[in-house]
Amino acid sequence: MTAGQRVASGPEAHAVRTEALRGWPGRGTRKLTEGEARGNFRGGTARLAPAAREDCGAEGPSRHPLWCAAFSLIEVVIAIAILSVGLIGSIRVFPVGLRASSRAEWMSLATLAAERTMESLKLAPWDDLAEGESTEEDGDFNVTVKIDQAAVQGLVDSTGLKRIAVTVEWQQEGRARGVTLATYVHRPRT
Repeated sequence: MTAGQRVASGPEAHAVRTEALRGWPGRGTRKLTEGEARGNFRGGTARLAPAAREDCGAEGPSRHPLWCAAFSLIEVVIAIAILSVGLIGSIRVFPVGLRASSRAEWMSLATLAAERTMESLKLAPWDDLAEGESTEEDGDFNVTVKIDQAAVQGLVDSTGLKRIAVTVEWQQEGRARGVTLATYVHRPRT
């Protein structure tokens, strides 16, 4: 019997299986057990396993339905290895995503603080917008407001235009971070 040769079931298969065992030391011509009939006997796995796998759809007492549906140990080990590599890779992504989410949250809060400060300055009367720089704390943020004359080329009257820059700085993950917003305000006409 060679690899890939079909192992039949029934009385005539016994003679074939017995013949397959001749020449194997210590085997003689004894009747095969259920596991050996499926190709699971020691020393003969290479000869009968391919044929036994091909007979998964065959009828008879030697074709147990669990034999065809089962996985070998090496298949399970390989599947676990592939899953573990995928899980480890996906687990390493979570901290990166959490840091990016935290950074985005702080950036959004800083931008809101800068917009709030800028809008309050835009509503202030023109004479209250004195040129200079001031810094104040707003929770975890340091808000710096800088007001100066606009240096825009080609304006007829540049004294009626002021530049307002609001910089919000904070510490995150041991690093200084910041966001700056700028706008121009013109003197109202009277």
